Amino acid sequence: MKVDTVLCYDPSALYERNPDHNVVAKAVESACWMSRSECDYPEHFKAGLTPHGPVDKYCFARGPQLVNRVVDTGDFIDAGVFCNLANVTQGPAGNNGACLRRKLAVSL
Repeated sequence: MKVDTVLCYDPSALYERNPDHNVVAKAVESACWMSRSECDYPEHFKAGLTPHGPVDKYCFARGPQLVNRVVDTGDFIDAGVFCNLANVTQGPAGNNGACLRRKLAVSL
């Protein structure tokens, strides 16, 4: 998989109090620069892979911030809804989202 765009929590967010968000943000940031490096994971090159990292990286954070970019994600909204419904361990979807998906599938 060659990812061109990443959307993630801001790794330097001052107002983020959730430790999971901080860890994920820092892991994504590291993965972005490591994926472009020719020095990390040389075994990948032996397998024929080449360095490739995201061209665009968008970060978001809680707290006071100014909107500096608007991105139209309309073409991907169905995939986003599917991901939220599939996430049964956290968030407002929880098992309610999975139940709703089953109900909607039956009614179609």
